[in-house]
Amino acid sequence: MSGSFVRYRDIRWIFCHCGGPVPALAGRIRNAMSEMSPEVVARMAPNGLDYELRRQYYDTADAAYGPTMAAIMNYIPKSQILFGTDYPFLRVQTNAKEITDRGLSAEDMLALQRGNVTALMPQLAN
Repeated sequence: MSGSFVRYRDIRWIFCHCGGPVPALAGRIRNAMSEMSPEVVARMAPNGLDYELRRQYYDTADAAYGPTMAAIMNYIPKSQILFGTDYPFLRVQTNAKEITDRGLSAEDMLALQRGNVTALMPQLAN
């Protein structure tokens, strides 16, 4: 609500753990913003809160569990979700298995495992 997404438009923010409470609290934040003056809202999120949150990136570090993935994938475009591990606190294999257990399509699996991050950071494609 500080307007950082607007002031630092060129930064590609990546939020860990599928954004934590982002999917659950986005509606509450949007409602709180509706009580603010239009000038303040225009400075914070001129295209709306959902637009600002959906253009950010979110990793799956220790968050690839069913309810968490369902919430983030229902709110954020799949292209904005990146594989994350939370190493050394969680083994890479553990998070990879959790993602596999979600029953995603082969296309979505490839995007989460590699495609989304190489689109974000093309220098990693080689």
